[in-house]
Amino acid sequence: MRPSFIINNSLSLSFFLPITLFFFFFSSPVLSLGSIVVEPVELPNCDNIPPGTQNCYYRIIYKTDLCTHRNPCDKLLVYWSGGEQSVKDGNYDATMKTWARRGYVAVAAQPFDDAKEAGKYPYFYDQERLSYITKVIRENVTSIWSGEYFVFGGVSRGATSPPISVANGNLFNNYPEIWTGTQGTAVVLFDGISNTATWEEWLSSQDEGVTGDCYELHSRTVGRYGEGSPLAHSCNNHKCYCSNPKSKDVWSNDSLVIGSDYPPSPYNCSVFSLSKGSDQQQKSNSSFTVWYRFTACEGKELPPCNPYGDIVPTPQQQLPYEALTNCDPSYQIITSFEVIEECGHSLCGGASVCGSVSTIDWLKEQWGE
Repeated sequence: MRPSFIINNSLSLSFFLPITLFFFFFSSPVLSLGSIVVEPVELPNCDNIPPGTQNCYYRIIYKTDLCTHRNPCDKLLVYWSGGEQSVKDGNYDATMKTWARRGYVAVAAQPFDDAKEAGKYPYFYDQERLSYITKVIRENVTSIWSGEYFVFGGVSRGATSPPISVANGNLFNNYPEIWTGTQGTAVVLFDGISNTATWEEWLSSQDEGVTGDCYELHSRTVGRYGEGSPLAHSCNNHKCYCSNPKSKDVWSNDSLVIGSDYPPSPYNCSVFSLSKGSDQQQKSNSSFTVWYRFTACEGKELPPCNPYGDIVPTPQQQLPYEALTNCDPSYQIITSFEVIEECGHSLCGGASVCGSVSTIDWLKEQWGE
């Protein structure tokens, strides 16, 4: 195996399954493990924010000796669940503790109760839910977070829906008080999907016939766009993107890569950057730079679509990295890209050798702390 490699461009523009902790925290509002505090929160019906009517959840994790009322932490991470929606079960606690030990208020969040609901909608539909949950999280950590550095991202679905939602709603510029920090904003994405059409075709090419792990993901991917799930990939079924489905324009809204023509992407550099910032940012004269970190996990030792193998191929992270790197320097976008061959999809961003520590270290280098 070749070692992982990292590409940084600082001067130009430049189903996650960690070890389950078997704790159900809803019986107690706060559980303290030494100096680590875990605060689980359920938002019934997600305050009736669409899409759907399911609950949403988040868990705040921080170290009491690092984040205090007198000396709050300056960094907040909001980390979105993969498609399995298992934040409420504590499955992300170990990863969040890694960030908390490095001085972050670390919050894992999920916008739906279960994987079935999370697979029903195009990704850009999530923007109202994600904005609402993020707003509530920020309001609930004001006593232990200074508001300076804001980091968001996630793994798999959690690295797919947030950047698409932010771009589609131009949320950095329309809601900077929700989506940015006063001194720095970063987006950290582990094995996310940037083009559902090309991913669907990759999935269909991995299995023979209509069985196997990749087939199940292929069927769910096509079903997300409302045409029903096909039995197999076909460019004549009016369901897959190449078959000219009725929902073709909807697929395009989930096409994240600037300049893509398959599907055509509606996005440009401006929606990935800050043009004006919040009132507080303007008063502090802080830079409006946005940092992007893309991580692809390949799981080379296992077959495609095995949970610990390759589920999202590297180009799904590499292409948006390259597109943002090519934005004019005036947009103040800084990018970084890492490929980790030995880690599969389900460990991406979780285990310390699978991207979390290297991402924390990269942010530390960028922010001079």
